[in-house]
Amino acid sequence: MQNLGLEEGDLVRITNISLPKGTYVQLQPTTTDFLEVSNPRAVLEVALRGYAALSVGDLIYIPFMDKNFQLLVTDLRPTAAVSIIETDMEVEFKPPEGSTDVVGHPTNGGDQQGLGGGKGGGRRAKELQ
Repeated sequence: MQNLGLEEGDLVRITNISLPKGTYVQLQPTTTDFLEVSNPRAVLEVALRGYAALSVGDLIYIPFMDKNFQLLVTDLRPTAAVSIIETDMEVEFKPPEGSTDVVGHPTNGGDQQGLGGGKGGGRRAKELQ
């Protein structure tokens, strides 16, 4: 309900649409705490099991190791809203605001290895362990 800006008792109008399968997602942690996660891809893959779709501007909530992390969806392809059900996606992490460190690889200029086997040539987090 937080992502939708709703409170209990609010009326909601729902429209069914078909979303294209996502091929790419760019995520930005809201705090530098997420930089300390040793395997962010595995944590992300588990968290995304609770989502059917993503759209630009969504916040993904990740409870992990007695902390609650939030990742902002900053970019998606092929459209600004995509289905992530049974989809392999390339994942890129942006540094949190006020930080130059990249999630998972603090000295690397970017982290573009994917969670899936889509056009980005990535792999599932299970394979990365």
